Amino acid sequence: MKCLLEAEIPADAYVRLLRGYFAWFGPWEAHMKTRHPDLVAKFGSGRFEKSTWLQNDLSHFGPNKTPADLPVPAWSDDAAAMAGFTYVAEGSTMGGSHLAKRLPFPGALSFYASYGPELMTMWRGFIPKLDEVLTDSADCDRAIGAAKSAFEWFDGMFDWVVSGNE
Repeated sequence: MKCLLEAEIPADAYVRLLRGYFAWFGPWEAHMKTRHPDLVAKFGSGRFEKSTWLQNDLSHFGPNKTPADLPVPAWSDDAAAMAGFTYVAEGSTMGGSHLAKRLPFPGALSFYASYGPELMTMWRGFIPKLDEVLTDSADCDRAIGAAKSAFEWFDGMFDWVVSGNE
């Protein structure tokens, strides 16, 4: 495991990774803000600014760093499903905080540093709010289905990053 934590990440791969994340977070945030403002208010609007973090990070590597041209999941009008997507989005901040400590790109770590020292407080505050949205087993099933869809999308995005193909 230690060898994985100590591996170097080339700048071009890091930029591709950020572009891949941006391809998902930008449309997801826009959908949430326009179609689910009630969830944005419940979870806190600051949770829906990850695309801004990604833009900041990408700008470190020069102008015109755009989101990857990757198809995104079909966003739902169902609140429980979107809560499942939000669970994955928030969870992405957990692993990112560990990576931020070792990435050699000062000035380009907004996304991975996420909430900084408030990370665990933010996570602990998110879970009860998620429980308020997912009130029965049908809600949970839809949220789990959406979360699985998000994980599958990210798996494909990571394959795209590694492939080097545009």
